[in-house]
Amino acid sequence: MPSLLLRESQQVVLNGAGNGQIQIGPQSSGEVWYAQSVSVKTTQAVSTGTCQCNVYVGNGPTESNFRAGTFSGDTGDTTDVLAHEAIRLPNRIYLVWTSGVANDTATVIITGTKEIP
Repeated sequence: MPSLLLRESQQVVLNGAGNGQIQIGPQSSGEVWYAQSVSVKTTQAVSTGTCQCNVYVGNGPTESNFRAGTFSGDTGDTTDVLAHEAIRLPNRIYLVWTSGVANDTATVIITGTKEIP
């Protein structure tokens, strides 16, 4: 299978409590993602407390699918925790923000390589 550069991004508007979720990953059967870095941030930093973003891989954002978390979900953070994982359907990457600024926009950028059959 040919290996191509992976650079995918997605955004979500956080709800009134400052929480939001993104689901991103391979689009077709046989496609495999190798996410070298997962970067998260929001457009506004929280004024008090911490905005967290947790990273999960699997069929949903459950404890058994947890991979990493950050206390810098608002000001920006990057992890390479998925660098050695082959992500294929039906699995997805889930990003879950908590305690951000209400109605703010959160962004994830995933870079690495992908294989497409």
